[in-house]
Amino acid sequence: MMLAVVYLSLACMLTHLQDCKWVKIYSIFMAILLTFLSGISRAYLGVHYLNDVLAGWGLSFFLLDSI
Repeated sequence: MMLAVVYLSLACMLTHLQDCKWVKIYSIFMAILLTFLSGISRAYLGVHYLNDVLAGWGLSFFLLDSI
């Protein structure tokens, strides 16, 4: 969950600093991709259950939405 919050928060801060639309799209896309891949890898390696990963994603998106 913290990884998703950090990556997505950094991407949101970067989009406010950039004027180029493509840089904004790229930073948001990469943050979402890294968050997705890290969650899937944790479930695949057996570190967390899939429902734990989904709950972490949901809570992190809820926290970012409230900022």
